[in-house]
Amino acid sequence: MDKAYWSLFVEVRFYAIAGLLYFLSRKHFILLINLFFLGSLVAMSGAQMLGIQSIYNGLAVVSISNFSGWFLLGIAAYLVNQQQLSMAGFTLFNGFVCLGWASHLFGDAYFLAFAPVFAALLILPQWWDGLNRALSIAPLAKVGLASYSLYLVHQYAGLTISYVIADSLHLTGWAAVGVAFGVIAGCIGVSMIIYRYWEEPLNKALVKGLTSKLKSSSKPSNIQSQMA
Repeated sequence: MDKAYWSLFVEVRFYAIAGLLYFLSRKHFILLINLFFLGSLVAMSGAQMLGIQSIYNGLAVVSISNFSGWFLLGIAAYLVNQQQLSMAGFTLFNGFVCLGWASHLFGDAYFLAFAPVFAALLILPQWWDGLNRALSIAPLAKVGLASYSLYLVHQYAGLTISYVIADSLHLTGWAAVGVAFGVIAGCIGVSMIIYRYWEEPLNKALVKGLTSKLKSSSKPSNIQSQMA
């Protein structure tokens, strides 16, 4: 699968899990999703110890256990925003537990170094007005609007261009880092153009079309009007 799109499958599975748990119990959704991700890791560890590879692999696909901790950190940040601080702390703790547990199962320990930074970037701006204002300046806000296009562009095309330039010019060290930053700047420019002339107009057209359809479907038919 193209490197720019593999995470879409992860997101789709998360939305399916979250949607199911939400409709099972809206009131206890946060507790349920915490227990689901923790329980999945317990089940996977049990399958690993028992040598039942089929169950281990199936749970890894269905429960997105290698990514569940990151989703819990995001949910914790939302709970902070909603002033549900006790559940935010509970979810934040479980997020780090899931990340550590998954790193043991999948061998991705080097990602753990990013977890506190990621959590801080999500949560601290909600308490620290100065940081919130710094992250809300117009240039960053514009990049944020084009962030999905930037993700798609840099993840595959940007990395490939960086590797090709560095390899063809035999660049190493800081020279290669400089090339990477230059490519990132180019990717930001391209993504903003894509957002401005493709993504934004398409979004507006889709929203307008869906809104008009909903309005027309909500109007009573002529027969219903006559019966009334």
